[in-house]
Amino acid sequence: MSKLVIDKLSIEKSDKDISTGIVYELSDGINLICGNNEAGKSSLMKFIKEGLFRLAKTDSGKIYFSVDTHKYRADIKNSSKKQDRLKLFDCNNNEINPDFIEQLINQKYFIQGFTINLDDLMTLKYDNNSLVNVIKDPSGDKLNNLIQNYKKTIDYYIGEKNKPKKPISDITNKLTEINSQIASISQKEEKYNNTVLQIKELKDELKELDNREKFAEYILGKRENYEKIDVINSQIKIQNSQFNSKLYDNRQEYAQIAQNIGVHISNQNNIKSLEEKIENINTKINDLILKLKENFGIYAQEQDFLNFETDYGKINEIKNLYNEINEKNSDINAYRKTNEDIEETILKLENDLNSLKLNYKGLENDNLTRLFSMLDDRLKQIKSIDFDIEELQKHKNSKQTFVIINQIALWLFAIGFASACFYFFHINQIKYAYVFVALFAAILAFIGFIFNKNQIKDTILRKEENKNTIIAEIKENIKTYFPEIINKNGSFLILTLEETAQNLKKDVDRIVQLSNDKNFNYSKITSNNKKIADLQKKIIENTQLIESLLKNELTQNGKTYIESVNIISSIKDEIINSKNIAEEIRQLKLKNNEIFDKFNAFITNNEININLSSDLEENFSELRKYTDNNNDIKKELDRLFAVLENLKQETKDNNFIRFKDIEESNDIKSILNELEAQKSDKLNILHNCEVIKSRLEEVESLSTLKNEKNVVLNKYRNIVKEIITAKAVLNITSLAKKNFDRTQPDLINAQKYLKILTNGKYSKINLELEEIMDENETIIKKWNELSRGTKEQLYLALRLGYASNYTQKDSKRPHLPLIIDDAFVNFDPERTKSTLACLYEFSETNQILFFTCHTQSVRGYFKDLGITEKVNCIEL
Repeated sequence: MSKLVIDKLSIEKSDKDISTGIVYELSDGINLICGNNEAGKSSLMKFIKEGLFRLAKTDSGKIYFSVDTHKYRADIKNSSKKQDRLKLFDCNNNEINPDFIEQLINQKYFIQGFTINLDDLMTLKYDNNSLVNVIKDPSGDKLNNLIQNYKKTIDYYIGEKNKPKKPISDITNKLTEINSQIASISQKEEKYNNTVLQIKELKDELKELDNREKFAEYILGKRENYEKIDVINSQIKIQNSQFNSKLYDNRQEYAQIAQNIGVHISNQNNIKSLEEKIENINTKINDLILKLKENFGIYAQEQDFLNFETDYGKINEIKNLYNEINEKNSDINAYRKTNEDIEETILKLENDLNSLKLNYKGLENDNLTRLFSMLDDRLKQIKSIDFDIEELQKHKNSKQTFVIINQIALWLFAIGFASACFYFFHINQIKYAYVFVALFAAILAFIGFIFNKNQIKDTILRKEENKNTIIAEIKENIKTYFPEIINKNGSFLILTLEETAQNLKKDVDRIVQLSNDKNFNYSKITSNNKKIADLQKKIIENTQLIESLLKNELTQNGKTYIESVNIISSIKDEIINSKNIAEEIRQLKLKNNEIFDKFNAFITNNEININLSSDLEENFSELRKYTDNNNDIKKELDRLFAVLENLKQETKDNNFIRFKDIEESNDIKSILNELEAQKSDKLNILHNCEVIKSRLEEVESLSTLKNEKNVVLNKYRNIVKEIITAKAVLNITSLAKKNFDRTQPDLINAQKYLKILTNGKYSKINLELEEIMDENETIIKKWNELSRGTKEQLYLALRLGYASNYTQKDSKRPHLPLIIDDAFVNFDPERTKSTLACLYEFSETNQILFFTCHTQSVRGYFKDLGITEKVNCIEL
């Protein structure tokens, strides 16, 4: 099988952060391309990936590659036109068609399967366009494997006539054995627990004895050191009576002198500081005098400045006048700004007013008011007429009901009349004559109702005519302003007229309000202008007051007058301050001279033989040496106090538990002896208990046995479940077996590499369920549950499986180089070594280009694998 190898390459021109003009020689195995320049590394890698496919737009250079014994050269040129970016030559320098590259390297598959970085690994998805879908075998070879696996499963556990085989009998035997062990050990469990409890109590008692022993030793050491200190103190008393007795008698004066030494040193420091301060003051005075000369033409001597009297009243009055002018100017600006805002408001009011007036085609305010009054009055009349018509209509309807009743009554009386006549003519009776009277009355009532009904109808007609007249008058008055209303009829006209009346009222009120607001704002502008004029007049008055106060003194400008006076006052204050500091220095020097004289007098009076100098601190140092010579007792005392301090610190650090009986005892050594004997007894007992515990240690395995029993039981249940599942799935998958006759080389290779990359932890991949598992499928993990490192190792295995099988799918294509960009930074060291070992094996068929910024660590891993000499290292 052929192999495509990039032999060497160089970038001759680039606008990126990468070295140009360098030729990189590559081997056909592993090439480790190292460098801390991340931008340069990425640019070189991009040049390799894109150059052969005419994608590079900004770089120029050459890539030399070979396929078996055939050599080629790709000249990559910086060009905006894609067709000009690549020229391809064979070993005889004959130009050949660049499309030859696509015959060797499919661009899509090369980028998808042979260029690997962290982003590529983490964005690998299971969709129609991804590498996972390419690797997945749609023929369903997985079902073939399932059939075989489930047959093996059933055959492994079940023999002829469904008899269990050895794996199941082993489990049942194991359960029997575990149950026997649990029963045997349970008899010793109580004794073991009692022994463990006794050991704990003994250790607690020993800890208490240790604490008492430490505290007793501390008290004993403390008492012994205090006894030594008492002895030394008595020796000091004797020594003080024999050594420097005269100096000892004057110890209070000596202590005062020691204190004065500190005062002397402090005074010297203060003198130095004050002298520097005087120097700074003199510099400041000279600068101020120079400023007076240059800016104001004032020449004066130091005494003149001391005699200068400042008229602070005049200065304050001028300042106040200036402050008042500034305030009034601020007020003027504020009023002017207010007027600008008011004018803007007036302009808006006028726009709103004009907009309203335009709606009525030039109608004046008074006419608009009259139009609203007329329309409102006429609408009230219309509503009154409508109310009357409605009442009349109700009355008319009630009369109609009465007519119907009268008609019924008339028929009844007519029937009664006919009956009476019949009866009258046949029996000759006159007493029923009242029937004729009632009938006549009913007829008269009916005639009267008909007359009244016609009168109501006439009244309704007259009112409707009156209503129409009013509507016609309204139409005539408003047709100029609201022509769209004229075309409406009936109730729509009345509703429109009412709505128009409401709008007219709102517009009339709005126009009046806008006019009032405009007049009010005009009056505010007038008032503000008057206030501005008053303020300007006051500013002129203040300016005149300032000029009258100056009276041609120093300058006509009040501000420069105040500045010059302030400078002169500052000079005067600094001169006085300088004199005060000089006096303070003189007093300090007198004090130090007095201290020095007292020290010399002390040395003389006590007949102390030291070499005096002009440095008081040096003299005092000599005196201290003199008094401390041969003072071994004092040193021993200091040592004992240090021992006591260490004891106290040890107590604090170790947090001793205090025992009152030990602290109050007069015989600590006896207590220590007793504690030692008690500890010895406890330790013997503890040793015996530990021996007993060691003989019963098998009890500790009881919980382990119980857990083991649960594991075995679960395993037995899983076997039963597995057998049932296998039989069910076998029946289903056997029906589809004829559709699955191909293998899945990509996935098989990927599983092989996953096992290597994860050190054997995972060795199976289920693409449909997005799961990985170990060899026995006891550990199953979903892809989204994996850590980042393991997920990257899965995706890397898929890439390597695809790449290793790429040429087998198409025998015309060679094995392609694998380009890796620091893709293993999230792996732990062991899995990184496994990955690099896998790459080394992979390099036998494919060239490896490994780009990294982690040079030392990667080289170290190769060294641990013992293949450093087989790795071609290139430094960028």
